[in-house]
Amino acid sequence: MTNTTFADHRQTSQGSAFLGVSAGLFVAAAAVTIVSCRSMSAMGGMPMPGNWTMSMVWMRMPGQTWPGAATSFLGMWVLMMVAMMLPSLVPMLWRYRQMVDPASHARLDALTATVAALSAQVFEVASVKPNRSGATAVSFRLQPGGQLNALNVTVRDLIRSAYAVQPFQIEGGPRWTDADRFDVVAKVAGEIVPQPPGQVGPVQVMLQNLLAERFMLKVRRETKEGPVYALVHARAD
Repeated sequence: MTNTTFADHRQTSQGSAFLGVSAGLFVAAAAVTIVSCRSMSAMGGMPMPGNWTMSMVWMRMPGQTWPGAATSFLGMWVLMMVAMMLPSLVPMLWRYRQMVDPASHARLDALTATVAALSAQVFEVASVKPNRSGATAVSFRLQPGGQLNALNVTVRDLIRSAYAVQPFQIEGGPRWTDADRFDVVAKVAGEIVPQPPGQVGPVQVMLQNLLAERFMLKVRRETKEGPVYALVHARAD
């Protein structure tokens, strides 16, 4: 009787965790879909022959490549499908989960939670345009209304901000990442909360996702040994 009771409690706990993760994924996907739809309606449309209007969501944004535009649309479509189909798929997913080895349950929960978190950490709207002004001044500003303005920045500048690292911690990459300059204007839902130096917050994660989407950035973390200096008190004598 004791073993049966313990198994029932464990199954109930696992079921609650699975439903909680599924609900979190649904809420995140639905929230991003709602924000995207509001953004789409605010973008207006382009008059077309025959007295009809084509939504600007079908057009690529300034500074965005056609593959990038296709990737953005595909991501929006996937999130919409998650929000629409997940409630009907949860029972089937739970039955499949019960058939999986119990040792894999924790990994499945972690994977589902990761997908839910990443799907919510994207900019509502983002524009990336080349800056050919020839100026040298760089500007990072957080504006009221949840807007981020990064003007005349290089990709390396964006990497430093997104990952909260110093220039000597960045290695590799083509030369243009430290030469070509861009203007990045992005907006989030709500206000942006500034992060202390050296810490990565939600906006930094959104910027990481933007770098991966628009610049195809791939990051590999390594630990290396190097010389350091210690600031100590001088001896009294």
